[in-house]
Parts: sequence; C-alpha cells; structure tokens
Amino acid sequence: MPGCWRKTAIGNREGTRRMNYVILDLEWNQPVSQDRAIEGLAGEIIQFGAVKLDGEKRVADSFEAVVRPCRYTKMNRYVKKLTGIDEKMLAGGMPFPQALDAFHRWCGEDFALLTWGHDDGPLLKENARLHDLPTDWIAAPYNLQVLFNEQVTGENRQWSLASGLEKLGLAPDDAAHDALHDARSTAQIAARLDLDKGIAGYRDATSALLCADVLASAGFRGLADPATALEGAVGEIPCPVCGQPLERGEWVEQNGEKRIAMAVCPEHGRFFVRLKLWRTGKTFSARRTLCRPDEQIDAFYREKALRARQRAEKRRADGATGEQAGEN
Repeated sequence: MPGCWRKTAIGNREGTRRMNYVILDLEWNQPVSQDRAIEGLAGEIIQFGAVKLDGEKRVADSFEAVVRPCRYTKMNRYVKKLTGIDEKMLAGGMPFPQALDAFHRWCGEDFALLTWGHDDGPLLKENARLHDLPTDWIAAPYNLQVLFNEQVTGENRQWSLASGLEKLGLAPDDAAHDALHDARSTAQIAARLDLDKGIAGYRDATSALLCADVLASAGFRGLADPATALEGAVGEIPCPVCGQPLERGEWVEQNGEKRIAMAVCPEHGRFFVRLKLWRTGKTFSARRTLCRPDEQIDAFYREKALRARQRAEKRRADGATGEQAGEN
C-alpha cells in the first residue's frame, strides 16, 4: 500500500470517494563536519511541513512539527542560515517518534504522498529506521517535478521550487526553506496539475533524470574538491539491499557538477547512481541517490556516456594539434 493509501481510490475510478493528496516538505540538520557524520543518516529531520488537498485540490488542512534531534544536535551553520532554525527552537521540539506518529495519524488512511524532489521520502525512512520505527507505510512519494515536466514544461530537468512557481506565475507562500511554507508553495503548483492523470501515468512519465523510486540517498559535506570526492567516500557506494560495496563504473560528467554512473551488486543487480555537487563556502557538498535503471534510464546513460567520450576525444585531438603547432 504505497504511502498508506488505497490504489482503488485513485481518481475515483472505482466509484469510491476521492482520496486526499498530502504534500510533504522536510527540513533537516546535517553534521557540522564530515568526521561527525553517521553512516546511513544523510540528515536528521528537524521540521515537518505538510498540506492536505482534497479530491478537488482544495486545501483541507495543514500539519507542522518542529523535531528535537538526537544525533545531529548542534545546528549546521549552513542549515541554520538557510532555515532560520536554531538550537533554542529545537529544544522546544518534540521527539521524532512522536512527530512521525502525529504525522501518520494526520494523514489518515486514504491519501497519496507528494513531494517536490526525490530527497524527502528516503530521508523520512532513514530517520524512522534510526529510531527502530516501522517504515512499511512510507512508500516512495510521487515526485511532483515529474508531473510538472510532463504537463507544463515538456522538458527533462530538475526545477527549484522557486523556479517552478515563477514558471506558473505564482508567488511563494512566505519565506522559503520553512517546511510548512514550502509545502504550501508546492500545493499551489499541485493545484495547477492534473494529479489523477499524473499519478496514473507516473511510471511512463518518469524521466531518466528524475527516478520514480529512489532506493537510497546520502548527503556529504566538507569535501575538499570534486575530484577527491568522486573517488573517496562519495564514490564508495553500498548496496541499498545488502550493504555490501557496489562495483561502480566510471563517473560520467553532466552539466556543471552533476555526475552519473552505473553500479552492480553481484547478488542484487544493477543500480543507477546520480550525484550532484555544489560549493558551500570554501568546501563542497554532495547528494548521492540510487534507483533501479529501466530502458529509459539505460538509454539516457548510454547517450551521456557517448557524449562524454566524444568530448574527451575532442580535447585530446585539440591538445595534440596544439602541440604540433608549437613544434612548428
């Protein structure tokens, strides 16, 4: 039962009442330095924000909870600046098990879980496992960016929430990087989409860039430079099923600091790896995600790998030409 909803209620196809749509946004703290990172915990949730839309995509209710962390208890400087959440606010928060239980009860039994991006679902499961809580009700959410690309832009790319709002001529709901405000802003976009149609055709609409079912997600901070990161802890990838090291192929460079790769577990098969790097002050941060490749992803990867080889060959040819010119 994905996301704890009943599939028979989607779009009222069975003549039952229309389900609710729950739009979830999470804010999470990160370790203050990489040497304090906990394996398997990319971030510790510090705030829930959610909006419930009824079958007519009208706002029916909202949910908010500040969570008191138990592992990453000192606020990461970057996260603090981004969210405005400090240690004093966290001290008044509720324990994660209490917050998750409250969120689960608030969602009810007949809903579809929607997020803007692919990080929130895996992170919610990571945090639940940290507290030995059941995760069977937390399935991979529907990533609204997939529906947005399919129904609005016709493109194959990731959109920031601010860019998505701007594309539709919408104003953000108050300050960004507050979980409830971001959930409300996401709800504005969701209300402009055909959610029933998007959910029914979700697998077909899912692009190679935005996997439908993220199996694992990990965050890294304090990296000296991208090259070192690619072959260090970021490039050493455990199988999301058994935890054994995956046999990873070469990283394929995309635009900017994005990389993709294929990896294999001898027992559990192939995985598609995506990596995004970005500068944070004097160091770099990274987000790594894994999903199962399908035909579309395989084709996407082959195309990108071919282009990368062609660029490398051109650079070598240009270099050789330059050397010959210098000799003459």
